[in-house]
Amino acid sequence: YHPAYEGYSSDLSNTTPYNGRDDEVVEMIKEQLRNDAHLVVANLHDIDRFAHMEEAGASLPAISNADALVVEMWEWIQMQPETAGRTVLVVGTDHGRHRLGTILDWSDHGDQCSGCRETPVLLVGPRIAEGITTETPYTLTDLNQTIAWLLDIEMPYSGGRLMTDILKEDVEDPPRSLGDVAVAGAGDLLAVQTFRADGTTQVQVEGYVLSNPAAWFAE
Repeated sequence: YHPAYEGYSSDLSNTTPYNGRDDEVVEMIKEQLRNDAHLVVANLHDIDRFAHMEEAGASLPAISNADALVVEMWEWIQMQPETAGRTVLVVGTDHGRHRLGTILDWSDHGDQCSGCRETPVLLVGPRIAEGITTETPYTLTDLNQTIAWLLDIEMPYSGGRLMTDILKEDVEDPPRSLGDVAVAGAGDLLAVQTFRADGTTQVQVEGYVLSNPAAWFAE
């Protein structure tokens, strides 16, 4: 929605994706942090790779290895004067996995089952409250907005809300704006409320629209 992005496109034709092992990726993250990067986004891909190949014998060690690498990287961050005490580590996934009761649930994803919708997320570092397990339903856009807040970056055209209950500071969630989404979940039931700039909203439960979008333009 940001007017400055009108006509913007990204050209990735001259880039080469790196698809190495997780331990090699962690070393590349460290190199970026040594170069005073303010934001590093990296993908530890081994778990996903082996799971989609349906290799349980390789996927389980990949999970253990990723756990160990994340701990080792966080300990390394705390030993570097440039990053210690001023770095937030965020660990998450782009999706969950099937929870349908089939033998290969662990190896696939892609529908609206509760397992596919639920993702684990861990945040640790300054300004993050310790020992908190939030019960509030959040979306990945909320995580996006929270990371921007931690970086002191304003994103007025972005959806999402602050994950206020995991922050050390007493922060008020800013007013809703165009495109913001609130999510409520209970078991397999999912309700989504989309806020509009004029104060109206659209509510969906399991994909069924309960509020009438036509009413927005009735006048």
